[in-house]
Parts: sequence; C-alpha cells; structure tokens
Amino acid sequence: MIKRLCFWMGILLIIGGILSVFLIPGKLQAKIDRCTEETTGMVTHVHSFYSDDEKRYDTTIRFEIHGNVYEDSKTLKYEKSVGDTFLIKYNPENIPEIYIEGVDDDPKTVKIMGIIFLVAGVICLTVGINEMVNSKK
Repeated sequence: MIKRLCFWMGILLIIGGILSVFLIPGKLQAKIDRCTEETTGMVTHVHSFYSDDEKRYDTTIRFEIHGNVYEDSKTLKYEKSVGDTFLIKYNPENIPEIYIEGVDDDPKTVKIMGIIFLVAGVICLTVGINEMVNSKK
C-alpha cells in the first residue's frame, strides 16, 4: 500500500512540478507584460481571520483609473493597515486585468516551487519503484 502511495505521490508531484515550471510562470509573465500602465492602490479595509491555524487578512484595495474607482480583495498572509499603498499594474486594453506587486504570484517564485515539486516527485517515484521491485523479489 505504501509503495503504491509513494509511487502515485511521485507522479502527482512531477505533474504539478511540470505545470509550475513550464506552464504557470509563462501565463503569469504574459499577464504582467500586458499590464503596462501603473496606478497606486490604497488599502481601505482589513479583516483578520484564522485559516488552518494561521492568521490571514482579507484586504480590500481601492484604486482609480481614468476617473473610475475599482476595488480588489486579496487574502494576505501578512497584515496591512488601512491607508497602506500598493503599486498596481493594469492592462489598458482590459482594465479589470490587474497585477498587484508584492501580492500576486511572481513567476520566479512559482518556478522555484515547481522545481522543488519536481525534485520531491522524482525522489518519491524512485522510492516507490524501488519498493515495488524489491517486494517482488
């Protein structure tokens, strides 16, 4: 049972790693590349709560583009105060598409996590295959 679990866990980690290294960072970078204009957003509301025994913060950020006011809510692992500001990049051809620096995922970080998943997946897969081969002897 454990042999198969390790084998399949390795497969899943490798698939997740491949997606995180090759697919997701490209899509994130394409979004960042489309978001060529900048504005400043201000925190207007913060609500703290616990999730999986960790404190989280629902944070509402308000920003203005061409006289129109927009709001976006993010769940953060760190506390921000009302009045704190963020740099917001937006797509001038599709204004609802935004990228908030320091809040939204960074392609490099996603790629590093993917590499860690790949390494862990290869280790699990190798252990699972070894256990299955050795149990047949």
